[in-house]
Amino acid sequence: MTSPVFTPAPRLCRFLQFVVEETLAGRSSSVKEYTIGAVVFGRGAEFSPRTDPIVRVQARNLRVRLERYYAGPGADDPLRIELPKGAYVPVFSLREVPRPRRKWLVSAAIALAALLALLSVAVFEVREIAARHQMGSSRLFLSP
Repeated sequence: MTSPVFTPAPRLCRFLQFVVEETLAGRSSSVKEYTIGAVVFGRGAEFSPRTDPIVRVQARNLRVRLERYYAGPGADDPLRIELPKGAYVPVFSLREVPRPRRKWLVSAAIALAALLALLSVAVFEVREIAARHQMGSSRLFLSP
């Protein structure tokens, strides 16, 4: 991760990468406190979650960093990754993207074009009426 929120925390990046990759690979059942401690934090086979709180502490730190990331530089990311409390399997959600304003602009352009067309027809009709009126008044002068 190249975000300034995660750059100074390479262990948290490894933690996040591990849980995301395992989950996406269909191995979410292996995303357990013991496995994370042994593999990600290098505690090895002798790692004991009961006596070493490293995974719980780092999971809390990761949750805080993820919140900071999505409140700042990641606010516009279409995909959000969350690590629910009490679990290590990440949850993915799509951010609702606001509708582009183009649809509104297209509707406004169509309405404007229709209005201009009606205005053109109205001007044409007024000219026709004026022309007929002038013809009628000139006939008055020409008639016997």
